[in-house]
Amino acid sequence: MHKKIKLAIWVFLFLITTSITIGISWLIYKYLDIFTPFNKKILYSVLAGVALLVLVSFVGSLSSTVTYDNILANYNRARIYHLIKQKPGVHFSEIVKNLELSRGQTQWHLSWLERFEMIKRKRTKQYLMFYLNDGSFSDESSELTHVIILKSETRNQILSLIREEPGITQLRIRNKVQRSQSTVTYHLVILEQEDFITIQRKGRRRYYFPINNAIS
Repeated sequence: MHKKIKLAIWVFLFLITTSITIGISWLIYKYLDIFTPFNKKILYSVLAGVALLVLVSFVGSLSSTVTYDNILANYNRARIYHLIKQKPGVHFSEIVKNLELSRGQTQWHLSWLERFEMIKRKRTKQYLMFYLNDGSFSDESSELTHVIILKSETRNQILSLIREEPGITQLRIRNKVQRSQSTVTYHLVILEQEDFITIQRKGRRRYYFPINNAIS
C-alpha cells in the first residue's frame, strides 16, 4: 500500500478513536453531573473540533487515493471525460442532461478532472464550456464560432439568414426557419449576447444585423 494512503488511514483511525473516547467520557460525566455549564461548553467545542478533524482526515484520505492512473476508474467521472472528448465545447447543462447526473455530482467530478489538468473550461457570456486539455482547442474566435453557432442547426440557420438579409425582422426569420417565437427569440438572444448580431429598433419593430453590417 502506498505510504501516503497508509498515513491517511492511520490518521483517520486515530481521530475516530479519539472522538469515540471523548464521546464516551462526555456521556459518563453527563450522567454523573460533574461538569459545570461552562466546562460543558468547552467539551462541546472540543468534540466539534475533533469531528471536523475526522471529516478533514476522511476527505484527505479519499484525495490521496486519486492519481493520474486511476482518476477515470470512477464510472461517472469517466463518462463526463468521454462526453467532453466526443463533444468538445459541451457546456455544463448539457453534461447534466446527457448523463442524467445531479449538478452537484457533475461539478464534483469536473473539479477533479480540472485538478489533474485533464480538461479546461472556457466561459463566454452565455455558456461555461469544457474541452480536453490536450492542445486540441485554442481560444481563436473561429473555434468559438463553431461551438456556439454550428452546434445548433437552428441557430446557424438564423445567423445565415441575418447575414444574407441584413435588417431582417423576427417575423420573417420565424417564417423562414418555421420555429416558434420563443425558440427564435432564444437563439437571437444568444447570438446578440455573444456579439454575432446587433439589433436596431424602430418603434415596436426590431431589425437584426450581423455585427459588422449594422446601419447607423
